[in-house]
Amino acid sequence: MSSRILARFAYKDFEFQDEFDSPLLLGRQRSADEPCFQKQPEATGWRMAVAALQDRGVSRLHALVEPLPGNRVKITNVSEANVIYVAEMPPKQMVPQAIEVRELPVAFTLGDMLIKLSAAALESPVSDEAYQSLPYATLSPKSAILRRYSDPQLRPVQPSAATESDVKTLLRWLPALTHLLQSAATTDEFFQQAVTLLLEFVTLDWATVVLYDNSKFGNPWKNVAEMRSPSAAADLAAKTPSRTLLARLLAEKRTIRYVPTPTVASVESLSGIDSVVAAPILNESEEIIGALYGERRIYPGIAARQAISELEAQLVDTLASGVAVGLERQRQSKAAWEAQLQFEQFFTPQLAVELRKDPELLKGRDAQVTLLFCDIRGFSRISHRLGPAKTVDWIVDVMRELSECVLNHEGVLIDYIGDEIMGMWGAPASQAQHAALACEAALDMLERLPDMSARWKPVLGGDFGFGIGLNSGSAYVGNTGTVWKLKYGPLGPEVNLASRVQGATKYLKVDLLVTAATKQLLPHDILTRKVCAVRVINIPEPVELYEVQRNATNEWRELTRSYEEALNLFERQQFHRAVKILGAILNDYPHDGPSIVLLSRASKELVEPSVQFDPAWELPGK
Repeated sequence: MSSRILARFAYKDFEFQDEFDSPLLLGRQRSADEPCFQKQPEATGWRMAVAALQDRGVSRLHALVEPLPGNRVKITNVSEANVIYVAEMPPKQMVPQAIEVRELPVAFTLGDMLIKLSAAALESPVSDEAYQSLPYATLSPKSAILRRYSDPQLRPVQPSAATESDVKTLLRWLPALTHLLQSAATTDEFFQQAVTLLLEFVTLDWATVVLYDNSKFGNPWKNVAEMRSPSAAADLAAKTPSRTLLARLLAEKRTIRYVPTPTVASVESLSGIDSVVAAPILNESEEIIGALYGERRIYPGIAARQAISELEAQLVDTLASGVAVGLERQRQSKAAWEAQLQFEQFFTPQLAVELRKDPELLKGRDAQVTLLFCDIRGFSRISHRLGPAKTVDWIVDVMRELSECVLNHEGVLIDYIGDEIMGMWGAPASQAQHAALACEAALDMLERLPDMSARWKPVLGGDFGFGIGLNSGSAYVGNTGTVWKLKYGPLGPEVNLASRVQGATKYLKVDLLVTAATKQLLPHDILTRKVCAVRVINIPEPVELYEVQRNATNEWRELTRSYEEALNLFERQQFHRAVKILGAILNDYPHDGPSIVLLSRASKELVEPSVQFDPAWELPGK
């Protein structure tokens, strides 16, 4: 008869042990999701991954260990490239395909892992009667309210069978459980509250919360909270839950009690234990992500106690379901908070809340929007003089104020493009006054400019300005980013036109221009002056551009009347009359940019008449 072997694995501060009596094939993970240190059935025995996928010092198939009669073992190096070292003095190297038959105990290495093999202590198998599962599966966060019974013959404890002590326990238990579920504690505090409840209501000697992650190298169970009773407090030894019981828990996905029978010995991991209870913690997909585990231990000089009852196991099961719900609530709250933080990078806080409630608003669609582009004039010249560090300080300060203007008027921050900011109105939520809101934001930007310029003048050595362009129309809006980075924004010709309008401000020597499409949507209290029609790159049709003013003075109204009369004369090729009016305008307003440009164009037509006159000005560049 072949020997039963106890294998102990040691790597740095990690230790693990398991037993086997059939051939065991050892190697590194075949894939990242293959669990380590869990025996997987193979055609001729077992396979166990004992090294991470990236550990090239261990082959996927490396050592075959076969128990032999008479406490012997056969070790075969089945790797094609890596060696095995038998731990003796001096170490013996086993090259690929080498075979060693050794008496137990023996030790060898696979990469950095030391594996010690010895004869396992003979023990009677644990009777299945010692393991008592509750008759229903533990509830996950998405489980139905009514429990599903796997066996119609099994029933929970009937109310009539409950003792007065049980009823009192339940009456104390329910408020405590409710308090836990309503707790706003952090995850770590939440786990600690759970083990506190276990010790208090189930009268355990040791209670712990362990989390399960089979992708972790080594032991997939991690202790995250524990507590000991006063009788167990003097026991300073580190405790770990029974791997045998946790293996059953993974298989059954229901709460299990372990109550050893008088005639059957315990497995090693359950020795010295009076009774144990373990309940799975499930996620929404009903996968085990952890467990509540508690023990009543046997201590010398302490009278034996009753085994953990089914009612107590039900309390643990209910608590595990509550912990699962609490963890899911925390996960959802964290995800919602992260989503809102991400949304608030682009949207107003109010809109971020709406998007968190209804993420469907972010889906791509056609929308009527107004787009704003604002560029800092003279950026390249100034940044060259300032150097990188001071340029960053300056641009961050300016962009902060420009961003406030967009958000204060219910806009969406689309992007920062170097020294340019892009905003949008009309999506993701519809806005009837999208053009007016965008225009108000642009005018606020210009109102803030004097203070910003004065604040930075000592550093910059001079003033700076803005060029702002607005356009309204239909655009496709949605998330144009990736799974790693949200990039919500618009696409389409109207977006390109808005950018070209911003570029036109430097040629027409004005701070703010809007297209006719935007002008038609503005309320009457925002006055406009038609500047001219232009042709921009990649857009064949001429575009009418307007300057806007809020709370215009009588002087500005008179300037607008005179300029538009001159523009009308220019477009009708009455250049002499246009020049006369423009000259008078510049006599009173010598810095009026549109008048200077139009006078230049009219004078040129007088000196060098165009062969085919086009009233639309073809801009020299973007």
